[in-house]
Amino acid sequence: MKKFNSWQFLLVLGLLFCANSPVSSGAYLNSMPEHAEEESAYNSVDLLHATWLHENFMYKQCEFFSQYAEDKKYTAIHADLIKLRSNIERNLQSIKVLLSNFIINQEFDISQLNSARLTVEHLVLLDKHTQERFELIKESLLNQLSPEKRKGILEIEWKAADSDFRSGAYRQAQIKLASIKKLYQQFFQNMELVDFKLAACLSLSGKPLKALDAYRDMLGTGIKNEFFYLSLERLLTLALQQRQETAIDFADSLLQIHIDEIPEKHRNRLFYLAAQSTIIDKRYADVHNFTNKISNKSRYFLPGHLLHAETLIRQNDKNAAITELQSFTTSQLLKKGRH
Repeated sequence: MKKFNSWQFLLVLGLLFCANSPVSSGAYLNSMPEHAEEESAYNSVDLLHATWLHENFMYKQCEFFSQYAEDKKYTAIHADLIKLRSNIERNLQSIKVLLSNFIINQEFDISQLNSARLTVEHLVLLDKHTQERFELIKESLLNQLSPEKRKGILEIEWKAADSDFRSGAYRQAQIKLASIKKLYQQFFQNMELVDFKLAACLSLSGKPLKALDAYRDMLGTGIKNEFFYLSLERLLTLALQQRQETAIDFADSLLQIHIDEIPEKHRNRLFYLAAQSTIIDKRYADVHNFTNKISNKSRYFLPGHLLHAETLIRQNDKNAAITELQSFTTSQLLKKGRH
């Protein structure tokens, strides 16, 4: 018999009793399992957690749009939404029953949860079918509305997603944003902010590799705007944190291509990140090329000089490192003396 680890127990409790609270979106996921058997159980619970959140989202959407359809006399759509809401309610109950079997006490064989994987996969499949049906009904409703009405509903949905994001409920925000992107794309073309926040949700909810893919997709559009350079910053930051060399090389190549086009407010941070990436590749000679471009008024100016000094030390050029630090100190003293 193996004990149900605290991370699993808390995740289940959060799922069952705090599903609508921001804390359930990821706070239970901080302690990762250490063994393969535990990891498999963790993945099952995590998958159910994500399915629960998605089903909850669709349930609330059905409530909102069924009321809207009733008010507008869209009889057929109203009936479809009521029926779908009933199906979702059964799905939610199935998830709750499955998980409640494992919190009667904290001691049980973890393999019991692993053996329930077929049930988990069935519920995930049901969720996908429900999503397909829901999106067809919602799209049918949106197509009947005037542009002004659609915009009004989009604003309501955007505010709900933004509220989740600001409160730290990143998984819930991700679900809402993904729905906005899919169902409003044909009506509203400026979706860069939605894409950017979707990538941020992935990063902040502990899925850095998926976030890297999302930022790469944004950068791959070739659209040069504020979100392009913000995405380049986030991509390079995450790639450095995760030591993802392919992503680092991709970001470096983009930076080199657009180096003369980078807006002033993004230059210093991007140059500092680029300098860090050259250290990982052991291209020490290139570090100074980037740190030298950092403005002396930027908060990255000191870290940049320290980074350059560090690379000189790595190349066994301690005298040059000392000279670099002395030069920086002297320039800062002279700068203060002028004020």
